[in-house]
Amino acid sequence: MGLINWMNEKIKRMNVLDMGCIKWASLLLGAIIGAYIAGFVKQYLWVFVVLTIVLVIRPIYTIFKK
Repeated sequence: MGLINWMNEKIKRMNVLDMGCIKWASLLLGAIIGAYIAGFVKQYLWVFVVLTIVLVIRPIYTIFKK
């Protein structure tokens, strides 16, 4: 149970903004995966990838800061 306790401790540091960033990053990642064949997503794939990475940076920082 060490991993679950560690994850619960890290998640307690997150606030509403972090949860919102995770939500939008998940939405964008789902759009990339779910509509990969669609022309729009393929045309702007790198924009979606960059937005996903930018939205994940803050929650990752919050979780791992000491």
